[in-house]
Amino acid sequence: MNMCVCLEILNGEVQSQIEKKKMTLSQTLWSSLYKETSIYCFKLTV
Repeated sequence: MNMCVCLEILNGEVQSQIEKKKMTLSQTLWSSLYKETSIYCFKLTV
């Protein structure tokens, strides 16, 4: 199972809200997602 931990970065600070989503998106898609939404996603294998 792939879990994605997303940390939203606003004004250089990590927001307290952390979302864990079960996603199977490709790394390329993640890259364009967090470039445009300022969200950093770390894929974890559990």
